Amino acid sequence: MLQLASAVDPGLTQLGETNRRKIMEQIDYMEARTIDARNRRFETVVRRLDRMARAIVPLGKPQERVINMTAYWNRYGRDWLDALLRLPFEPCASHRIVYL
Repeated sequence: MLQLASAVDPGLTQLGETNRRKIMEQIDYMEARTIDARNRRFETVVRRLDRMARAIVPLGKPQERVINMTAYWNRYGRDWLDALLRLPFEPCASHRIVYL
């Protein structure tokens, strides 16, 4: 495009080069902003996953070894315990996830 403009009027060469530099600066700016936005989004997802992992396995140990049940009673009331007690008991040698 610069060559076409220069062919029409040699004085347009400098103007075209100035505009090309400005356009490249804007593209670089947009690229940097996009990368920053992607990194912020990624960091948010990683923080959420870390928070979920800490809730599932606090301090790298089973929940019942770390979390006191009183915290659940205070936060959720007694209904969750009643729902848990209504579930059929199935003895097993491993941990299980219970959906209430």
